[in-house]
Amino acid sequence: MKYRLVLIPAFEVSREEIVFNYETAEQMTVSRDSIATLLLYLQDDIGVMEDYSNAFSCEQLNHGEWTDFIEF
Repeated sequence: MKYRLVLIPAFEVSREEIVFNYETAEQMTVSRDSIATLLLYLQDDIGVMEDYSNAFSCEQLNHGEWTDFIEF
């Protein structure tokens, strides 16, 4: 199965999407968590990025269609 992570950093400034593709759900969720931590570090800890919202979407390819990935 294929997975993808769609990221929109600094949602208030731009709606440009960054898309990452993965072979496993674990790769995708680890990447999502790492990116979220990095963005918080840049915003809160060292203050080199304004305190904007960041949007994430995790999806999986099912029968040729991207659907939301639900973690249990």
